Amino acid sequence: MSDNISIAFCVDDKFAMPLTVASMSLLLNCKSTQHIDFHIIHTHFDVRSRNIFESSLSTLVDKQYSLYWYPISADRIGDVHTTEHVSAAAYLKLLIPEVVPKSVDKIIYLDADLIVLADIANLWATPMNGKPLLAVDLINLSKHYLNSGVFLMNVKKWRAESL
Repeated sequence: MSDNISIAFCVDDKFAMPLTVASMSLLLNCKSTQHIDFHIIHTHFDVRSRNIFESSLSTLVDKQYSLYWYPISADRIGDVHTTEHVSAAAYLKLLIPEVVPKSVDKIIYLDADLIVLADIANLWATPMNGKPLLAVDLINLSKHYLNSGVFLMNVKKWRAESL
């Protein structure tokens, strides 16, 4: 397993600007010297959007990071429920264990429409204690929901148990 911090985003072209803001805020607030591996899983991300994203991140010359792009056919997701605010790309997070390289044992998933205000290395250092996923439990009227916008995934365990 690499010492790099692995981050996954699942997006389409509509989230090009938010992805840029989220990634920039993550890098700007990361005090760790650990290398960041961004795994960007997308249904469609045009060349222009990708160039703007990459050139924006390149302005942070003191930060060590790599970008890995994984285009996924919308057919692979299937016919899923979408709304004005939830695109089919929101379902790509379910494919993370299949898509990222086998060398990735653990990954932080972040929705692209957020701003990272703290050092992501703190979340990365959270012990998994054998659990396949760590996420915030949201309690709403006696129902429990997990915050699917930020979670830490034990990819190795997810694969081993075919979750």
